Amino acid sequence: MSWGWRPWRVVGLVALVLLATWNLTGWPATWFDEGSHLMVPKSVVRYGVYADYDSAGFRYFGATLGVGPTVLLPIAAVFKLFGVGLVQARLVMACYLVLAVVAFHRLARRLAGDGAALIASALLVLAPGVGTLEFGRQVLGEAPGLLFLCLGMAELVIAAGAPRPWRLAGAGALLGLAAVTKYQLLGVVMLGLCLAWLLSWWRRAGSLKAFVIPVLAAGVVFAAWQVCLLGYLGPSSLTENFRYVRQAAGGAAFALSLERALASGRLLLEPGMLLGALVPAIGYGTALALRRDDQSHGWRILMGFTLGALSWFVVASIGWRRYAYPGLALACLPTGALLVELLRVRAREGRPEPVTALRWAGVWWLAAMMVLPLPVVLPRIFVPRPQEARAMAETLNREVSSGATVATWEPEMTFLTDHRYRVPPQALLSVAVAHVWAGGPSPASRYDFMAGGAPDYVLEGPFARGIGLFPEDRLRAAFEPVQSHGPYVLLRRKAGGQ
Repeated sequence: MSWGWRPWRVVGLVALVLLATWNLTGWPATWFDEGSHLMVPKSVVRYGVYADYDSAGFRYFGATLGVGPTVLLPIAAVFKLFGVGLVQARLVMACYLVLAVVAFHRLARRLAGDGAALIASALLVLAPGVGTLEFGRQVLGEAPGLLFLCLGMAELVIAAGAPRPWRLAGAGALLGLAAVTKYQLLGVVMLGLCLAWLLSWWRRAGSLKAFVIPVLAAGVVFAAWQVCLLGYLGPSSLTENFRYVRQAAGGAAFALSLERALASGRLLLEPGMLLGALVPAIGYGTALALRRDDQSHGWRILMGFTLGALSWFVVASIGWRRYAYPGLALACLPTGALLVELLRVRAREGRPEPVTALRWAGVWWLAAMMVLPLPVVLPRIFVPRPQEARAMAETLNREVSSGATVATWEPEMTFLTDHRYRVPPQALLSVAVAHVWAGGPSPASRYDFMAGGAPDYVLEGPFARGIGLFPEDRLRAAFEPVQSHGPYVLLRRKAGGQ
């Protein structure tokens, strides 16, 4: 299905490009996850090694497990051509963001028509709680993962009329690329395909082959990347590298906890999530999936993935809001279709008032979804904000010699400057996650930043402060503040400080 260059689509595309690129390094502020991802393409360009690094050497299987080569290698190519920098990396992400929305719109048009596709795409970009602009403008896997999900689902829908093995395998390969892009999507892909098959089996529609082949193809693509990553891009043998991966992963993204599941479920039910439309939209989309018509197969695929993504978030994830993104993004499509259905309601003879009220409810609901986010989103993009990370990077370049040792755990700063940073081991990240989300022991109980000799400087930022990495008493006893910018504080070792 072509894009169709109608005037409103051209205007929408121009607006999307503007929202994706304006003030690109100013919002959102760069932070821990983005910084760790950025270190990999920087390492590829500087040293030819697919890994993070610090003063002690290369750090394998940390950041490379958070975002895949579909994101990191294009950024590395841009770094090679235009130099290492945040704006270069985020321009790659802006391209992914635009392509993801276009692919989503294409899928929505095929399933629900032009009107619903327009509303759903607008909700995807602007709706409260979804976060497409926030996540898509950063070096994260959300927008690229959504792109491959939508492309794969679209191929599955197209293949419904004549499920040829090669087309089903192609769809599965695209879904496998989504899982390679962001590892958490592997569970979403497999669960989504299983739920789509269950919906088809319930209606006695479709064939098992139409779902088995994509599952196998997605699994092959994901497994092939794991063999490449562990067998050829790691420091040791396949077995040893796998052991390193288990230590580095540490369950940071996966958790089975009733308390956590209830908290995640409450998060999805908050009014800010599509202004209360999430549950009605899921019900409406599921009803469409259970019909018997030409569009129902596509709805079964969509709802299988939507329910799979939301179920994975509630049951198996650690409950970070960003992990809900795939399900919330896909839920924008049935939300758009539901709103269009409300707008199409026609009064029946003898019962005009309730029907008219229902239609007006749809109008006001849609208007609120479109208008209320604007005063929140637009100032973030178009109003300049202090850039503390950049200011601190300039201070480091001015105040700290390149040979000095700086203890920190703020990867965004290790990306922005080229100093000798002493960073905690990757295995400590799971301890930090458990400390914040489950009340576990502080990382400071398992890591001594003074071990091996006191560093020349300590750079304390929002992440290290939030997990208590540098005990306040030891920090103030041996170091003195030099400069601060927002949440970042640079401290220098005192004379005789141990």
